[in-house]
Amino acid sequence: MPSCSTFEGSPLRPSLAQKRTLRARPIVVQGVQNFFRAPRVDPFFNRTEELKKFKNNVLNDESCAINVLLGRPNCGKSRFLKKVQDDFEAEEDGRLVLYIDGRSPGGDLTTPMQISKTLRNQTMSASFLRAIEKLDPSVLARFEKKVDEDEKFTMEAALKFKGSEEDLKETLAGLEKLFEDLKKLPKKPVIVLDEANKIMKWRESDPSNPQLEALFDFLIQVSKQLNLVHVILATSDYFLVGWLAGNGLTEDKFKRKVLGELPEKEARDFVFGGAEGTWPGLVNNPDYESLPVPACSDDQWREIYEHCGGNIWLLRQCVTDARGEENWGGALKTAVTGALSAVDNAAKPGRLLKRDVAPLWNGAQWKKVLELITTSPHHAVLQSTLEKELGKDSKISGELILRSMVKYNLLALRDPSDLARDLPQEVYGNSMKTVVTLPLPSYVWAAKKLLQDEDFLEACEAPQKTVSQWLWTRLVPLLMLNNKKL
Repeated sequence: MPSCSTFEGSPLRPSLAQKRTLRARPIVVQGVQNFFRAPRVDPFFNRTEELKKFKNNVLNDESCAINVLLGRPNCGKSRFLKKVQDDFEAEEDGRLVLYIDGRSPGGDLTTPMQISKTLRNQTMSASFLRAIEKLDPSVLARFEKKVDEDEKFTMEAALKFKGSEEDLKETLAGLEKLFEDLKKLPKKPVIVLDEANKIMKWRESDPSNPQLEALFDFLIQVSKQLNLVHVILATSDYFLVGWLAGNGLTEDKFKRKVLGELPEKEARDFVFGGAEGTWPGLVNNPDYESLPVPACSDDQWREIYEHCGGNIWLLRQCVTDARGEENWGGALKTAVTGALSAVDNAAKPGRLLKRDVAPLWNGAQWKKVLELITTSPHHAVLQSTLEKELGKDSKISGELILRSMVKYNLLALRDPSDLARDLPQEVYGNSMKTVVTLPLPSYVWAAKKLLQDEDFLEACEAPQKTVSQWLWTRLVPLLMLNNKKL
């Protein structure tokens, strides 16, 4: 049930009637409209069950760890983590959260110098210092804290940081001492690296003195070894797991958690509001009362869900487009435009924008993947099954072909996770193994559509103008050994 704390304003709102059409308008009670304003739609919706499990299980102080938080693009990971941070800040004995957004200009994770600056700046930010002052003022002795005219903390150098702000090793040493001082806090601090996939663009400032290993060693030490801090690496790029393992942070050093999308009922409530709770639904957003959303039948909702699934961003954009275009048809076309292009282009991997390694699959293999996923229950296939199918009649192993598709963000690997309710547990089999899905619900719709298109099917079966399979069987092992970037 949607949380009552997810919007501003009064929680008093009439239940939305379950009628033939799903759109419901706010009801204004005469005589009280000046006292109660319709609640604004907050960016955070529900996820109360996932929040509870994340706080109690992932952030279990008995054993700190590095957790890689995976999830589909725009499924709400960042907003979920910010909600966690906001909740802790509101608590009297909450957690200290060091939050770094890899997308922001001040969150660069690509070089030792930049990440050193980022870490120092975040520990010297006003919000971080205020949080420390609230939880344990004595720790502020480590900082050259000053107060400006507005009584806000200025960003001053921490006393325990030595050397240049670009010296990553000194920065990490200073942070370790700071976290040692924070051991007496009632709850362990948390380091969050959002959009952690940006670290895959890592460039050593001095190749003779590599520091990526030093960063990984620090994260392992303060979490797993010393039990001082929880570490969260959040990303929608499923290839990050393989990249970390290939660059020294092996899978025995971290845990994987997957944040799922909204199950269908919650997705419907997210759009149209529910009979229970106070969530009004996106279509009833009071900020856009002059631009009503077209009415929607049950059949129309099923079409919306086929295009957008439970992806929060896709649903939000679909409602926005329907409001602007005054019809659902145009909005649904827009929702799948990018997916249609991506699925279509993957049939001819030679025309894809190359990454550091060219694609290893051909059109026929891509078609096989789409057929398996679109015809499987819940559009999920066991990784082992897919690798076996891709390896048939191929000189390249199915594992490498699948990994290449993941690298190009055409497939996603889903582990069993108590933070994901959009896939039932039975899809993982009795052994609870990893499954493969397409990256977004819109890709599933696009795949089904294109598998009925003759031009697409011909493109899949056409000879591929790519590097020969024979050559790749010899180059791939060398690339993996020398560059560790597959």
